[in-house]
Amino acid sequence: MRSAMNRFPYYFIITYLFAIALSHADDRSNDVSILDIDASGEVDALTDGLLLLRSMFGLTDDALIVGAVDSDMDSGEISEYISTIKNATYGKLNSVGVPGPSGPQGDKGDKGDKGDKGDKGDKGDKGDKGDKGDAGADGLQGATGATGATGEQGTSGVPGSLTQISDALIENDSIYIGNDPSGTTSAAEKNVGVGTTALDAITTGDFNVAIGYDALTANSTGYENMASGFQVLYSNTEGSRNTASGHQALYSNTTGYKNTASGFQALYSNDTGRWNVAVGYTPLYHNTSGVMNVAVGTDALYSNIKGHMNVGIGYAALYANTEGYMNIAIGEGALRYNTEGDHNIAFGGAALESNTTGSSNIASGYYALRQNTTGGENIASGPFALGQNTTGSSNIASGYYALRQNTTGSSNIASGPSALGENTSGSYNTSIGRLSGANTTGSHNIAIGMEAGGNSTGSNNIAIGNLSGSTVIPGSISTGPEDKYLRGGSGSNNTAIGHKSHVASQDLSNTTAIGYGAVASASNKIRLGNADITSIEGQVAFSSASDRRIKKHIVNTKYGLNTVLKLRPVDYQLKANSLEQIGFIAQELRFIVPEAVIGIEGDLRKGETLGLTYTALIPVLTKAIQEQDIVIQQLKKDIELLKQNANL
Repeated sequence: MRSAMNRFPYYFIITYLFAIALSHADDRSNDVSILDIDASGEVDALTDGLLLLRSMFGLTDDALIVGAVDSDMDSGEISEYISTIKNATYGKLNSVGVPGPSGPQGDKGDKGDKGDKGDKGDKGDKGDKGDKGDAGADGLQGATGATGATGEQGTSGVPGSLTQISDALIENDSIYIGNDPSGTTSAAEKNVGVGTTALDAITTGDFNVAIGYDALTANSTGYENMASGFQVLYSNTEGSRNTASGHQALYSNTTGYKNTASGFQALYSNDTGRWNVAVGYTPLYHNTSGVMNVAVGTDALYSNIKGHMNVGIGYAALYANTEGYMNIAIGEGALRYNTEGDHNIAFGGAALESNTTGSSNIASGYYALRQNTTGGENIASGPFALGQNTTGSSNIASGYYALRQNTTGSSNIASGPSALGENTSGSYNTSIGRLSGANTTGSHNIAIGMEAGGNSTGSNNIAIGNLSGSTVIPGSISTGPEDKYLRGGSGSNNTAIGHKSHVASQDLSNTTAIGYGAVASASNKIRLGNADITSIEGQVAFSSASDRRIKKHIVNTKYGLNTVLKLRPVDYQLKANSLEQIGFIAQELRFIVPEAVIGIEGDLRKGETLGLTYTALIPVLTKAIQEQDIVIQQLKKDIELLKQNANL
C-alpha cells in the first residue's frame, strides 16, 4: 500500500506531462524525439518521464538512471540533455531544427491605479535650496496580457557527421580528413589521414597514419607507415613500416622500409635504404640506399649515400661519410671527414675527425687520432693521443698526449701521459710510463719507466727504470745542485737497466749500464753498478773469447820481466766508500802497459774515469816469469859448473 502511495505523485506528474504532449500531437507529429530522454526512439512515461522527474528532484549519476534504464547508459549525457530542455518553452523545445517564427504580440495590459497624493506640507521660510526629494513610489503593475499563438515549426537541421564534410571520407575502417581519396582507396583499410593531400594516392596500402600537408601523399601500396609533419614521406609509394616525424623527413623515400626519421629533413634523400634511424636536424640527409645506419644529432652522417651499418651520434659525427661502413662515431665532429674508411671507432669530440679512408682505427678521447687521414689499425686512448698522426699505422697510444706528434711512424706502442710524445716518424718503438721515450725518428727502441729513454734519433736502445737511458749533467755551483737528465741523442744499441742508469754522453753506442746510477762513460763499454758497489760476485769467473780462429798477427809479447820491474803495486782506499784495495794506478800503468788501461780521464762527475783490465797483465807476468826462469836456469848451470870446478 505504501509503495503504491509513493508512486502516486510520479504517475500523476508523468500522466500530466504526457497529457500535454498528446494534446499537441497533431502539431508536433515529427517532434516525438524531444521527450525521448533515453534516445530509445519512443517516448515512454516509465522511462523518459521518470528520468525527467528524477532530474527535477536534483538526482544525478547512478541515482538518476537506476531502475529506469540500463546501467551501461551514460548518466552524464542524459543529465546534459535534460539541462538543455529545462525551463524552456514548448517553442524552444520544438526541434533541433531552425526555430519557427514568433507568435503575434499579446494585448496590452490595463493601466495600474494612480497612487494617493500626499498631504501638503507647511510653507517654510525661504532658505537655501533644498536637496532633491526622493522619487515617488511606483504604481501597481498592470495585469499580464494573454500569451500569443505559437509560431510554425522550423525545418529540421542536418544531423552532424564527418561523412557530411565535403573533404572527408570514412570507409573500410579508415578515416580521411582534409582530403577525399575515394577515387583510389576502395581497397585500403584502417588508414588515418589528416591534412590536405595526406594519403592522397592510397590504393591498397593498409594501417598507415599520415598527419600534415602532403604527408604520404604519393603512397599507394605501402603499409604500416606513420608520417607526421609537412611533406613527410612525401615520395613514398611502396615503402612500408617507416616512421617519420618532422618537416620533410624521409621526403624522397619510395620503396625503403623500416626506417625511422625524426627531425627537420631527417633522411631527406633516402630512396631505397632500409633499417635506418635518423634523429635531429638533417641527419643522414643524403642517404639514398645505405642500410642499418644510426644518426643522432645535427648533420650526423649528413653525406652518407650508400654506406651501411654506421653509427654517428653528435653534431657532424661522420658528416662526410659516403660509402664507409661499420664505423662508430660518438662526439661532436667525430670521424667528421671520413668518406670511405671502414671499421673505425671514434669516441670523443673531434676524434678521428680528419680520417678519410683509414680503416680499423680506434680513437677514444678528445682530439684522439684527429689528423689521421689514411693510417689504419691504430688505437688511441686519451685526449690528443696520436693527435697528429696522418698515415702511420698499427700504432697503440694510451694516455694524454701519448704519441701526439707521430705523423708517419708505424707499429709503435706508447702507454702513459706524453709517452713517445715527440715521436714523428720512428717505428717499432715501445714506451711505457709518463714522458717515457724521447724518440723522434729512431726505431726499435724500448723505454719503460717514468722519463725512461732519453735518446731521440738512435735506434735499438733499451732503457728500463725511472730516468734511465738519459744523459746526465751532474749538479754544480753553476748549474744547480740537482742532476739534469738530458733528453736527446743519436746513440744506438745502448742498454740501461736500473733507476737513473744512463750514458755519459748523448752520442755513445753499444754501451750497457746496469744497476742504480750506473753510468756507461764510453762506447762499447759495460758498467755494473755505481761507485758505491763494493763487490761483484758470480758462481764462476768471467771469461773472454780467446779462440785462435778469431785472432791474427799473432807474435810473442813485447812485455816481460823488465816491464814488471817497472810496475808499482799500491795499497789504497776508494774515496766513495773507504774500501781498502790493492792494485795499480791507471795513470802510471798507461805509460808501461797501455793495453791494460781503459776509459778516459775526463769529467769525473760524468763517470769519465780510467780503469784497468787486470787480466791483461797476466800475459805480462807470465812472460816475466818465463824470462826470469831462463835466468834462473842459466844460474843453475853456472852454479853446477862452479861446483864441478871446485871439486877438481
